Amino acid sequence: MGNLDLLFEYQKADLELETFEQRIKSSPARQQLSKLRAHLVEQQSQWQRITADAEVKASSYEASLKRFEALLAQYEKRKLSRSTSPKTSARPKPSPSFSRIYTNRLRRSARRSTASSNG
Repeated sequence: MGNLDLLFEYQKADLELETFEQRIKSSPARQQLSKLRAHLVEQQSQWQRITADAEVKASSYEASLKRFEALLAQYEKRKLSRSTSPKTSARPKPSPSFSRIYTNRLRRSARRSTASSNG
């Protein structure tokens, strides 16, 4: 066998391989595999985004919880100090007429805002 015969055999085998690869790529099972793989990759990236968002929200929640606990402790401390200290000056309560006027103004304002948003 000469070199040309070997080259011809190689090209023939290469053509058969290419034909076989094309049949595999166009087979229904391979196409379904490709679609499922793309779907899996998409779901994984979505899962990573959701996880990242959850971590951000968890850290924000923890910060808010710490701030709430600090404010609660401050409130309890003030409440305790007010209950133990003698009352020197009591804040005057607003008169009932003031409360009524203020409440009526708030109601009118709410009616105007709902009327303007509806109209």
